[in-house]
Amino acid sequence: MTIADRPASRPARRPRISVAVITTDRCELLARTLPTVLEQDFPAEGYEVVIVDDGSTDGTAAFLQRMSIERELVVLGQNRSGVSAARNAAASAASGEFILFLDDDLECDPGLLQAHSCAHASTADPLIVLGRLGVAVQDRPTLVGDWLRGAADAAHTRRSRSVSLSDAFVAANCSVSRDLLASCGGFDETFVNAREEHEVGLRLVRAGARPYYEPAAVTREVVRKSVHQLLNDAYAVGRNEVRLCRASPEYRRHSPLARLHEAPRWRGRMRRVVTSSRPAERALLAAPARLAFALGTTRSRAAGALLVGARYGASLRRGAMAEAGSWRALTEEFGRRLPVLGYHRVGPAVDGANPELTVRPRSFERHLRLLGRLGFTPVTPAAWLAWCRSATRLPRRPVLLTFDDAYADLSRYAFPSLVQAGYPAALFAPSARLGGENIWDEAFVSGSCLVTHRLLGPEDLLAWDKCGIEVGAHTRTHARLPDLEDDELVEEMVGSKVDLERLLRRPVSTFAYPFGSVDEQVRERAAMTFDAAFTIHEGLNTLATDPSLLRRSTVRSADTIIDVFFRLYLGWSPLHRISAKVGLIRAATSSQKLRRRYEPL
Repeated sequence: MTIADRPASRPARRPRISVAVITTDRCELLARTLPTVLEQDFPAEGYEVVIVDDGSTDGTAAFLQRMSIERELVVLGQNRSGVSAARNAAASAASGEFILFLDDDLECDPGLLQAHSCAHASTADPLIVLGRLGVAVQDRPTLVGDWLRGAADAAHTRRSRSVSLSDAFVAANCSVSRDLLASCGGFDETFVNAREEHEVGLRLVRAGARPYYEPAAVTREVVRKSVHQLLNDAYAVGRNEVRLCRASPEYRRHSPLARLHEAPRWRGRMRRVVTSSRPAERALLAAPARLAFALGTTRSRAAGALLVGARYGASLRRGAMAEAGSWRALTEEFGRRLPVLGYHRVGPAVDGANPELTVRPRSFERHLRLLGRLGFTPVTPAAWLAWCRSATRLPRRPVLLTFDDAYADLSRYAFPSLVQAGYPAALFAPSARLGGENIWDEAFVSGSCLVTHRLLGPEDLLAWDKCGIEVGAHTRTHARLPDLEDDELVEEMVGSKVDLERLLRRPVSTFAYPFGSVDEQVRERAAMTFDAAFTIHEGLNTLATDPSLLRRSTVRSADTIIDVFFRLYLGWSPLHRISAKVGLIRAATSSQKLRRRYEPL
């Protein structure tokens, strides 16, 4: 049953805020927290308190009846129907312009209602106002309390900087327009005690609301949960998280499941072990957590809290795995990694040209053979984006091959091999330089003569695009974007998109930053113009990776097969980094020797 299914009785005078409190069998706790709801620095006639008793048997009904003598309360009862049903019942009975949802374990600051009211009054736009949730002073320290305090502080720090779709929820210490909530149908009661707050929050966002963080609206949780209860909650969250992502694909990238394989591979294997085996979880996480907490020092308690957080994550993944069907099915839906190899020119070496950006044809052929031996399957940017959006099928080991600058040599030394192998790739071309030369390159011979290479012409791009080499934008003139004014930025980025779409007669949705140069303004413009944009930041891409900051590992002329192996599995090459550091050390040493030799002169 939803809000719309229940009749709503409204008094002649409508209060500003209806406070909805949900409680179940926590009469003693409610006696501590309810007075903080009733003692607000807010006009008494400006708010009402609606309490839903979800089947309590510990004397809660009698306690609420006594409290109603001191302050008029709207008390509703239901028979263990769950949190979603209780919130819907409270919203139906509420008469306020806004509804503030609370739990029975929250102590409220006196300025809570005033902060929520001011937040809604600050704009005409519909808001989901999120207050700050902290942890009350504990009578006795617990592992769960320590972990919740750390999680609450981290959430406050993150939301103070910015809010995202992961913050689109209506839970404890959140307020929203009662009419907007009703028009969206209220809470989905099939989401039992987990993620129902995110499900309705995403529907509210689609209806035009936006999350807004108000740190002045403070509540503090009185922690009574045991570790066992916390892990049961995490399991339910994991199961419903999968359902939520399937119902709202736009949320997938913001889900905790998007970071399923964000960590290094060794840590990912450990996660799988503790997720799949409860004995392994208890041995590796539970026992050390109890020991760390028992030591009682600040550092040991912090370590214990981290281990509790790891157990929470393991239980969440276990629930998600149960909903998906298996660990493999969960990985297929949320855990794919995408290495992106970035090439520039493939062809024979040219004296005086920049050797770093040239890969010899024989080396390139070896790279393609390595992909087949290791089981990697090249995909297009469109295939990766489709998986990110809606979990469409993707190969077990996808890889993306990209080529910047559209060198003409690619038509002879790279693209025919790709087409023959049936491998797709992505080519990023500067639209105003097609058929010309790479005049932006700063390779010099004898410090005076610029060595350039020919670029593919428009007819070449059109032909290769039809053969599976997906063409994307690379600005119009290969400009260094952070150095440009806003109108110049639009001309370079949007102009290149328009140029290529006119040539190819199809939408162009991908982009690569010239020189890898990107700042926040450039990133925002790219996100507004393209579905995906590629950097030269090294690493692997996952579902959680910002599509406007996709990572690439640049393949260099000096790379061996081992370097490429590492770039495929790690997203970077340790050998290249070591050699680069050695080169810097040698350069610095040579500089010092020259200085000592010639300074006396």
